Amino acid sequence: MSKDSLWTVRKAVAEQLHKISSLCEESLRSTILIDVFMRFCLDSQRFVKIVVIENFGYFIDTMEKTKLNMKLLEFYIQLITEYYNPSQKKVYNSDIDVNIFYFINVINFIINR
Repeated sequence: MSKDSLWTVRKAVAEQLHKISSLCEESLRSTILIDVFMRFCLDSQRFVKIVVIENFGYFIDTMEKTKLNMKLLEFYIQLITEYYNPSQKKVYNSDIDVNIFYFINVINFIINR
């Protein structure tokens, strides 16, 4: 379903990815689900990407501390950069402002684990 041709199906999966992740074993989380997450980051539909931005903190919170994948963070930072440009005060989704604040808190939490 994460590769479905309909963006609405991919968006629905992206919205629930953190819940799916919380039900999986760590071996699946750190391999398959990270790949799915990164695929959503590169999705051609901006609505899928926005859902990924909104749910990133919840998703990464399901990962074990030692399994944190820096590539995952790099993809997420790239995604935020694409949708948020503070110098232009341009935000494509009002929820992203809140999620950038949440993202900063998640990074602080990860660093301080």
